[in-house]
Amino acid sequence: MSSEGPLVFAPDGEAQVEGGPTRWRLALDRAEALAHRAGRVLENAPPSGADLAPVARLLEDGIGSLHAALDRRADGLASTRAAVADLELAALMLDGLSSVDPSFGDVVGWLRDAAQGLAVAEARFSRLPPEAPPPPEALRAAEDVPRLHRLEREPLLPELRTAPPVPPPPDPAPPLPRPRTPEELDRSMAEVERRAEARKRGWREREQARAAARAAARTAEPDPDAEPPRGFARGPFAARTRDDFVAARTRECFEEVAMIGVQRAPLLGDPWRFAQVLERRMLAAIDAIAALGSPAIALLERLAVDAPAKDPSRGFAAAMILGCIEGRDALSAVERVLRHLGPADAEVRAHVGGALKLVPHPRLPELLRALLGDEDPAVRALAVEVLAYRGHATMAELSFAARDPSPQVVAAALPALGLLRAPDLAAAIETARAHEEPALREAAWAALVLSGSPFASDVLAAELDGPLAARAAVPLAIVGDERDAARLVARMAQAPSPALVNAVGWAGAAEAVPALIDLLGHDDPVVQLTAAYALERLTGARMIEEVEMPPEAIVAPDVEEPDVGERGDRPPSLARQVSDPRDRPSEGASDTALQPTVDASRWRAHWIDRAGNYTPGLRYRRGNLYTPAISAWELDALPLTPGERRWLQRELVVRTGHLVRFDPHDFVKVQEEALAAWDKLARRAGGAAGTWTRPLRR
Repeated sequence: MSSEGPLVFAPDGEAQVEGGPTRWRLALDRAEALAHRAGRVLENAPPSGADLAPVARLLEDGIGSLHAALDRRADGLASTRAAVADLELAALMLDGLSSVDPSFGDVVGWLRDAAQGLAVAEARFSRLPPEAPPPPEALRAAEDVPRLHRLEREPLLPELRTAPPVPPPPDPAPPLPRPRTPEELDRSMAEVERRAEARKRGWREREQARAAARAAARTAEPDPDAEPPRGFARGPFAARTRDDFVAARTRECFEEVAMIGVQRAPLLGDPWRFAQVLERRMLAAIDAIAALGSPAIALLERLAVDAPAKDPSRGFAAAMILGCIEGRDALSAVERVLRHLGPADAEVRAHVGGALKLVPHPRLPELLRALLGDEDPAVRALAVEVLAYRGHATMAELSFAARDPSPQVVAAALPALGLLRAPDLAAAIETARAHEEPALREAAWAALVLSGSPFASDVLAAELDGPLAARAAVPLAIVGDERDAARLVARMAQAPSPALVNAVGWAGAAEAVPALIDLLGHDDPVVQLTAAYALERLTGARMIEEVEMPPEAIVAPDVEEPDVGERGDRPPSLARQVSDPRDRPSEGASDTALQPTVDASRWRAHWIDRAGNYTPGLRYRRGNLYTPAISAWELDALPLTPGERRWLQRELVVRTGHLVRFDPHDFVKVQEEALAAWDKLARRAGGAAGTWTRPLRR
């Protein structure tokens, strides 16, 4: 974290971030961050006459020494001094190249700053005896949740790739003297012809050399170990070396983890516990890589970085596997993968951050706190989000992030700050509510709701008249009372939209059932289907039917965003755009899914038969008077989308006044433990059934 962050002093006199590492660890982390930043500048430096490879090797060695000190692989004092020497020598070498690239001047300052900051670590190591590293542990397979593997392995060092130096241009031929006589003119013309002939002769020699190389390649004996051309199979099977076997097996397991990282979320209508089958496959692949040992672990970073395209799913795989390997160097490799893929890409942040939310690495908070002071707001936002998700973020850190100039960082901090009910929450929410960024305003609403503010429903009701009405409807239904439920029903009757119809189903007013049945005949099929789901949520009639759906439409989004008229028509698939019109691929076979019927006659018959069971003015869910226990049951038993389950989690916080950490992104076993805790709290929650009461947050 930057020097402006909150610092407290531990009883031993060593300053530390509250709940975080001590000063000497912060110094080592900061030095590593500055060395990595310097390495990125060297890798991005354009080709020039300067050879940057020696400086890159010094930075690699310096980072390796810092990791050795952090992981206790070697004597801490000797490793810190070796890192200081490498950083200072790299700064000295770059100082002489400042004329080549102006950015090298900043790099020199970073490296010297890092070397000077390591004095804190040197002082700590000099007064304490060396600590032995923890011994490696026997390999044990993971069961339902990932396991941290402490292995005897080689350290993971960065591989800084700098542009090769540009060779100096050949010396130009001396200019011909200005001829003064006919004889000198003849000699000048002869020299011009000689130089032209020399250039032609050089060109012919190069072409002949290339032709000879091509001919030699055609007549050469085929290499039995070489890869065959695309579309051809290898001839007689040849024995592979152990290195080839390890590389192939590591790639298979790596791609398995990457594939499962994309497919973990259940399909529409599937029970969420089905994900456990995929989770066990992923854990088995991670355990297999750990069993292959140091050669396999050393390949992981390159499998993500050297891919033909920047693939976010490979970022998930690298972060997930390396997060299960003991050692600070493994987390540094994750950071390098994140930087390579580009944290500004929302998909990259979602995949890498999603893996960091799951890994068991004990040093992860140190990495995330080091990233809180990063210059890239996308990196800071990811660090805040993961720290808050895992419950490691302190109130001081969240308050500091809520004052960040980037809306992205503030949006990541506000919901967690609302859960902690920080003293400065009101000021942060007011600032966010006035911002134009929709995500930031939604974060302010979430902070209001989760903090138990009595003004949350009033704020959300006011948003129904603004441009973000579609986003505010469901939050209002979650936190609102009978008056807010009636307001949603009235607005739906005036101008039905999918967001309003969905919100009415969440609100649970029995008076909305006839209006929802009428919407089953609406011109918009999305409004029809949303009304059917709202009726099912309100009545629990279980009038479900199997329907055909377009290919891939069964994949439910993690967080559903309402259509506000910005997306337009969906473009055709890339395969259909680039294929020959005579041989275009089909759109794929239709999927089938279970969904509530949109047959209005069936719903009317049901309502005529059951209307007497509903009392106006009370709240209903799944055909019963609402209690928090019903939300806990829905969260546990029904095949809902991840987005719906997150709304149920927020509803439980609002309607019970308690908090249990839960998210559909967690492993199934972790979700089941959280649901068991929610079930006990929901059953003890006070308030009469069917009311909209909101107890105070505890």
